[in-house]
Amino acid sequence: MTLSLAAGIAYGGYWAVGSAAVESSVNSALERMRASGQADYSEVSLAGFPSRFDLTISDPALRTSDGIAEWRAPFLQLLALSYRPNHLIVVWPHEQDVTIGPETISVTSEDMRANLDIEAGVALALDRTIFVSKAVGLASKAGWRLDLDEARFATQRASEDGLSHRAGIEILRATPSPDLRALIDPEGALPPTADWAKLDAVIGFDRPIDRFVTEAGGPRLTDIQVKEISFGWGELRLDGEGEVLVDADGVPEGRITFRAREWRKMVQLAVAAGALRAEIAPTIENGLERLAIAGGSEEVLALPLVFANGRMSLGPLPLGPAPRF
Repeated sequence: MTLSLAAGIAYGGYWAVGSAAVESSVNSALERMRASGQADYSEVSLAGFPSRFDLTISDPALRTSDGIAEWRAPFLQLLALSYRPNHLIVVWPHEQDVTIGPETISVTSEDMRANLDIEAGVALALDRTIFVSKAVGLASKAGWRLDLDEARFATQRASEDGLSHRAGIEILRATPSPDLRALIDPEGALPPTADWAKLDAVIGFDRPIDRFVTEAGGPRLTDIQVKEISFGWGELRLDGEGEVLVDADGVPEGRITFRAREWRKMVQLAVAAGALRAEIAPTIENGLERLAIAGGSEEVLALPLVFANGRMSLGPLPLGPAPRF
């Protein structure tokens, strides 16, 4: 009994010390971000004695340094077993708000959570993540809505130095609201629900993703190796692969080659949506047909999305300035 009592007291002391360290670290990180204008919150609380660290951040808000994008929620929970603190479960509320420029989107979900494995050590570097969200609804203040059956996101460290991570994104069954559908497919040529969208890529950064990230200003993107990107909606099929390097100024250089099946229907959709003038559509279609034949198949059109000299183009079509990363 004496040993059991001593063990209980020791474990209780471990939880008290550990919980104080966790709460202090989170408060310090949030205060640094608040001081820089990138975060806000109302309270941090910790529960779960004796076997868990259940940390709740009330009224969290995150925003980009330029103020263009912001995320807000009533709470965010970080859960961990006290004997395995480097494995975290992140739980989001059923309702959140995301603002990008003038657009505010309300995000609802049946369940949204992620598992994070953090490498043991002083730096607490990210090893892997698994994010799953079910029955997701995206409702814009402008009136449109998009419903997703399921969204998945996963990463895994792809190099010993932690500078590259393999990332996968998968969206299953996306259903646009009637007003959004009218913009994309005004003639109703496609099924009401898109089947899937997938991305498999290896992403490189200039520094590891660890607890020092916020102090250093965040990791800078250096390269993206797209192993697979694909999209399916009814008869439409699009897939691609390629590599893009990003210089110190955030300017991308490289290409991703896309292959489109039923590409003629894509031209028809562009005309119906008003993105392509009907009078020039036959000329565009003839030109694309020649490109498809030159590529070896009249039914499959291969076009590179090229990033060069700060601009981007899709095959022979200029698209304008390239995004900065």
